[in-house]
Parts: sequence; structure tokens; C-alpha cells
Amino acid sequence: MVKNAVNIPAIEPELLKEMQPYLTLNEKLGSFAAQLAEGNVKRAVIEYSGEVTKYDLKILTIAATKGMLVQAVGDGVNYVNAELLAKERGIEVVQKTTDVKSDFPNLISVTVETDKDKRKVYGILSVNKEVRIVKIDNFEMEIVPEKHMIVYKNMDKPGIIGRVGTILGEKNVNIASFDVGRYKEETVAMGVLTVDSDIPADVAESIKNVADVIEIRSITI
Repeated sequence: MVKNAVNIPAIEPELLKEMQPYLTLNEKLGSFAAQLAEGNVKRAVIEYSGEVTKYDLKILTIAATKGMLVQAVGDGVNYVNAELLAKERGIEVVQKTTDVKSDFPNLISVTVETDKDKRKVYGILSVNKEVRIVKIDNFEMEIVPEKHMIVYKNMDKPGIIGRVGTILGEKNVNIASFDVGRYKEETVAMGVLTVDSDIPADVAESIKNVADVIEIRSITI
């Protein structure tokens, strides 16, 4: 499909196989960022640095666009029509590269701007070519993006993690992993949990109502 599609670059099968982990990374970054942001997406910026810039980046940007649209369009979005669907929805997609050095040999970020919000997610491939999210907005962490995730922001006070865990346990939602990020001396922290099943709406609402929880997003990739 990728090799013969009209609107995307022709890529030889061996090169496509080499790029596949980056395609997966970008789809997940696009999906994650779009679900993290509140409101209707108006603009997306996909930025690349490091080793990944040696590739034809257009197909990678299309992958991020596809991921960004999945929640709205479902299975109707693919590599052939993702750019067109974004344009029809009035979404501007910008592709950039940067020479700014980072701690990673390859780094991709997806920034999503909506009519209400602006969020940025950074991702890498590990040495084993596994997808990792390493930063959300200003919060550094290391997450393996899984199908079901909960992202919440809270005042950085003791006891909140325990209260969130108790709510999930009472609702029989099993926590597979947990990470927390802090930003310098800020009083706000961000928690990311991967769970083994869908997050019911009442569970998300219960977490939202925990004292000192500022926001919560249920994310499905």
C-alpha cells in the first residue's frame, strides 16, 4: 500500500521494514497527543531530530496524522487519505526538523493545538527499537504506550497516588504500570498509568473528583 499509494512517497520494501518502528512510534504519538488535548484539533506540528532525519519524513508525518485522526474517524483513516482528511477538517499539519541536541539519538515530538488547548508529546525508539514516550508537555518520564492509559495532572502532594490506586482497585481495574513526572520546582505533577482494560467513564469521573487532581484523560491507542 505504501509503495504504490498516489499521495505518499514510494518506499522500497526493505527500507519500509527499517522505518516501521518509527511509523508505529508516530502513530502512537499522534493518537496520544490528540486525546490528551481538549477541544477540536486545529494544528499539529511534528518535529524530528537526530538519526531519524535521514529518512524521507513525509511518510512519518502521515503516520502521525493518521494516529491523530483515529479517534475521530476510526478505521476510515489510513496512509492514503490521512492528509486529505486532515485538510477537510481544517487541520494544518507542519513538519519540522531541528539541530537542537537532546539526550536521545532520535527524538520526535508531536504538538497538537486545539481551539482550547496545546499539548506536546515526545517519543523515541529504544536501542531495541521499542516505542517510548519520554516527555509530556514539561513532564519528563519514560512510558511504554499501551492500549489503555490514564493520564492525570495533580497538585504535588502526598497521598494522591494511593487514592487513585484505591479507586481503580475498587472498580477492578488492574494497574499494569505507573510513572510520574515532575517539572523542576513546580507544585504540579503528572501521573501516567497503563491498565489492563477499558477505563469506564465513572472511574475517570471518580479520579477527577479526587482532591487536588487538576485534570484526567483516558487514552486508548
